[in-house]
Amino acid sequence: MEPNELGRLKEWFTDYCRGFYTENEADNSNLSLKEILTHHVCENMNLLIGSLKLSPNERITAEAIAMFHDVGRFEQYRRYSTFIDAISENHAALGVKVLKEEGVLVTVPEDERRTIYQAISLHNVFRIPS
Repeated sequence: MEPNELGRLKEWFTDYCRGFYTENEADNSNLSLKEILTHHVCENMNLLIGSLKLSPNERITAEAIAMFHDVGRFEQYRRYSTFIDAISENHAALGVKVLKEEGVLVTVPEDERRTIYQAISLHNVFRIPS
């Protein structure tokens, strides 16, 4: 993935998040927390990336994973007014579905796209399958 592609993905994420805000301040506060959390996860990912010997493509892919790991939370909250998977639906699976339906990663090379989808879909599991 090219560095300019990461910029496009960041723009998409910002615009996507903004599309969920309404006149309801309580809802906006909850959504803002998820957006802020995502920025913290991205900052932590950049710290991890700095300590690993990753290729430029691996670095960009890792940043994309961090940014999109909770993208399903926004649709989850819109549909169910909760972030609790047990009483709504799995936000990780919903996030992959959103990215696919929106065509967000269609220009990302297939192997990197698969890695991103898999990391998102597994980020909240108790045990990673062998």
